[in-house]
Amino acid sequence: MCLVALATALFAAACARPVPVTLPVPRSVALEVPGDSKLYQDIWDTGCNIFQVTARLTLRGRVAGKRPRSVIWVASAATAFRLEASEGERPFVLTSVATVPPQVATLQLPDGRLAHSTDVAALVQLATGLPFSGGELHRLLTTCPTRDGGGPVSYRPSSDALDLILSDTPDAADVLHFARDDASASWRLLAMTSTRQSLPLRWRTEFHAPIATVPRTFRLTSLDWKGQPGGEFDVLVVVDHVQVSPMIEPRLFEPATASGERMTLEELKTSGVRLPLLVD
Repeated sequence: MCLVALATALFAAACARPVPVTLPVPRSVALEVPGDSKLYQDIWDTGCNIFQVTARLTLRGRVAGKRPRSVIWVASAATAFRLEASEGERPFVLTSVATVPPQVATLQLPDGRLAHSTDVAALVQLATGLPFSGGELHRLLTTCPTRDGGGPVSYRPSSDALDLILSDTPDAADVLHFARDDASASWRLLAMTSTRQSLPLRWRTEFHAPIATVPRTFRLTSLDWKGQPGGEFDVLVVVDHVQVSPMIEPRLFEPATASGERMTLEELKTSGVRLPLLVD
């Protein structure tokens, strides 16, 4: 019965693309790894202490089949973020701050209208086409893919490679891919594969910096359910004009006060606004 259902799903996907795919939930068994059981604590607890970052991001590649806007400004803190268009014909500002749960994101459109949603990741994904929600953005800019909860860490080890699986909720999972030259060398973070069931979205992040540093570049590539490039985005992000732990005024993360029409996430989807806003 399962084989018949799988064959039917594959046939349907092949005949009509794109097809919404329910991404599989990564499953793994926690392993006892001699010498690596403290890997998480040794790396993150001692190095990941970058609490606020501002930077300019230059985007090169494709988003939603088009070339993205060349530059955006970002400010990121542990529970807040701000994305702002640097140039282009369709300026926007996207902010989110967790003053009182649940966290709410607010998008100010070029025409002054505002879109609000408690589904922060969905609003950011719709507006930008990229997985730039608050936690994701902060982890990218600090190369610190920390956990949101306290679930167990699982390992898939070999002599020169290590996959560290962080899966605190059924909705979100990250697999961190490490490598080293030999058994006495330190582990290097090469990439991270992320799955978010609620979007649904799966992507790979290639890092070009040591843990707990702001990278000069990183690359985001969407993946299909087989781990192949999915076509939603493939972007090289160049990072400059960086300030680490600056004194960011709290008001920068607060929702815009424009007097325009207010919309929900569902209303934004049917509003006729050309999305994502990162492409002109």
